[in-house]
Amino acid sequence: MINLKAYVDSLKLCWIRRLYQTTAKWQVILKSFINIDVLANCGEDYVQICQKKMKNKFWIDVFKAWNRLIFMNEKYTFREDSILKSPIWFNRNITIGRKSVFTKSLFEKNVLTVNDLIKDHSLGDFYTFHEFLQTYNITPGTTNFLHYHSILSAVKQFLSSVEIPKSKLQYPLVPLNIEVFLRKRKGSRDFYNILIQNNIIPTGKVKWNKEFELNDATWAQIYKTPFVVTKNTKLQWIQYRINHHILTTNSFLFKAHLAITPRCILCNAETETIIHALWECQEVQTLLVGFTILLDALLIPFAFNKQSFIFGLLSPNSISYKADNEILLLIKQYIYSMRCLHKSLNINSLISTIKDYYNLQKYIAYSQGERVREKFEKEWKKWEKISNL
Repeated sequence: MINLKAYVDSLKLCWIRRLYQTTAKWQVILKSFINIDVLANCGEDYVQICQKKMKNKFWIDVFKAWNRLIFMNEKYTFREDSILKSPIWFNRNITIGRKSVFTKSLFEKNVLTVNDLIKDHSLGDFYTFHEFLQTYNITPGTTNFLHYHSILSAVKQFLSSVEIPKSKLQYPLVPLNIEVFLRKRKGSRDFYNILIQNNIIPTGKVKWNKEFELNDATWAQIYKTPFVVTKNTKLQWIQYRINHHILTTNSFLFKAHLAITPRCILCNAETETIIHALWECQEVQTLLVGFTILLDALLIPFAFNKQSFIFGLLSPNSISYKADNEILLLIKQYIYSMRCLHKSLNINSLISTIKDYYNLQKYIAYSQGERVREKFEKEWKKWEKISNL
């Protein structure tokens, strides 16, 4: 599922691209509030200033989205030249007295980026105060020695944890903060991909890890399994909700004031959480024990525990990998359906559900040619006995 917040932000960020790629009449209104040249060449603190100047809610949201984009872009797409293209002015990482700086006279002399203060990149040397004045043809009274060295000290602090690239950037260059807007002329995909790179752990993963403590590699397999083992969207959907811990139970409905009790519908003895509804409930355990006894009688090997029942069997090398997982999905769907219908669980009803599903898959496979038929017979061979009951 897409990240809705990032999706909306990425659509709004397209208006920043239009600001620098078009000359539409609406820009006149925006330019009366902000200086778009300063906006392009300065850091995120100026974006915040623009945001505060705005009264239009839409443009406030646009600038908020831009600030988030700047943060994520700096954090995850850092390249060698990015550090040199970093703006000096209104940059929250380059501060004097814990505040970002802006000197209009130096900005007007095109002193804009970290690159502009470095004299010799191979040695990592910066301009002395007099060299700086001569290079940019700055009148001595415009700035003073202390102010220049305060800025220089802040820039050096900013660069302290990285190695300065050996070559100077050549002008003209695209300002770092609008570079992402000029990569493509249309679309919001680039913005979206940057905004979602925040490594936030899914809520479902956090909740399930309290119970199972699974590693990232296992989670990657868990997320993929329902879409690999079946094309049945109902089965995919129930497992998706389980994986993300969003399968509706009375525990949730009671908190939302949509149910009169948090107790389990099937046993009416315990609070109905996802793990209870699908595994811990006494009615469910009775059903699973009965199913296991039946399989033992039919000599069908099929072992599962709490974790594999909830998330599926994660051994793709097994011949019956897909069929076994579809059986588990069918059992979970059956349990949840009976729970929603307020009906009791019954082993005969479950077997009937599995037989119907098996016969349907068999019919589809046989109608698609010999190759698909042979694949079906190979994967479902051990479950053929249950279809004959």
